[in-house]
Amino acid sequence: MSKTAFIPAAGLGTRLAPLTDTCPKALVCYGGKPLLYHVIMKLKATGYDRFVVNVHHFAEKIIDYCSSEADFNDVTILISDERDCLMDTGGGILKAEHLLRGCGEFLVHNVDIVSEGLDYNSLSLPKGCLASLLMSERLSSRGLFFDENNLLRGWKNFKTNETKGLLTSSYAAFDGISIMSEKIFERMNDYCSGKPVPFSVIDFYLSICSHENIHCDVRNDISITDIGKIENLQALISPSSV
Repeated sequence: MSKTAFIPAAGLGTRLAPLTDTCPKALVCYGGKPLLYHVIMKLKATGYDRFVVNVHHFAEKIIDYCSSEADFNDVTILISDERDCLMDTGGGILKAEHLLRGCGEFLVHNVDIVSEGLDYNSLSLPKGCLASLLMSERLSSRGLFFDENNLLRGWKNFKTNETKGLLTSSYAAFDGISIMSEKIFERMNDYCSGKPVPFSVIDFYLSICSHENIHCDVRNDISITDIGKIENLQALISPSSV
C-alpha cells in the first residue's frame, strides 16, 4: 500500500527574504539541493512513494521542478493548487482532501524542517487519535501543553503570554511533522462550516482537543532544525552554497 505525505510548500517564505523574493521557499537550496528535494528524498528512503505538495508563491517554479527532477521519477507527486487563495496550514490540508482521501492516514512534513536521528517509520497514530504531533523539549517562543496521557490540552506564546486552552505542567515545541487520520477531514469541515477558508491547523487542534484525541509524540533524542528563518539556514550552511 502506498505511503502518502503532504508537504506544505505554498507559503510566502517571508522569513527567508531576500531569497524568496525571486524563489519559492521550497526551492531555496542547501547542500546544493532545494528544501523540497531533501524532504522528498528522505521520506522516499523510508518507503513513502506518494506526495501531495501545495503551491501558491511562485507556484509554476515548484510544479516545473517536481516534473523535471529525475530523482522523483519513481514516485507520484500531486499538486494542490492554491494560486487563487493561500489557505494557511489547516486550510491547505483541507483543500487537498480529494488528493489525500483513501490512504487511511498520511504524514504532514513542513518543507523547511530538517530532522536528524528521526526514524520516520517509528511515527505512528495511536488508536482513537485523529493526529499525532511530533514534539521536542527545545527552545521555542511557543509551546503545546499536554496531559499525563500525552494528549493536547493547550498552547502558549511565551513572548506575548497569549494562551489558548488548558495549560498543564507539561509542554514542548511542535516540530512541524505529524501523522493524521483521514477522519480528520470531517472535523475540519465542521470547523469551517464546509467552506474552503484559510485557517491555522494549530488553532483547529486547540478547538477540538477537549473532545477529540490529539496525541503529542514528545521525543528528545532527535535534532530538529527550522530552516525557514534566514539565520537558521545560514547557520546550517555557508552562505555561498545557498
